[in-house]
Amino acid sequence: MEKLPQDITRQFQEVHMERTWKVLEQKFSFNLRAWKADFNHYCQSQARGISERQAFAEFGKKKIEPLLNLILKREQYHPTWTNLMRWILKNK
Repeated sequence: MEKLPQDITRQFQEVHMERTWKVLEQKFSFNLRAWKADFNHYCQSQARGISERQAFAEFGKKKIEPLLNLILKREQYHPTWTNLMRWILKNK
């Protein structure tokens, strides 16, 4: 998994995770109950040393970013998830 930028690693907290879910629900009509259940399953399958924040970042990069790039007609490897996390930190 690619490493997150340090500004996100240092500042992104649980409250930002909730804000991210809210943006995904409001802007892209994500079914939060289903997505959060999928995320919880993903967290349970991770190694013990992985924090929930790190799992959230990886989950978003693997599962959500490809969908957002498809919806937004962006290149496959455009850093949409990282940019969304950074936007949440600055604007929410």
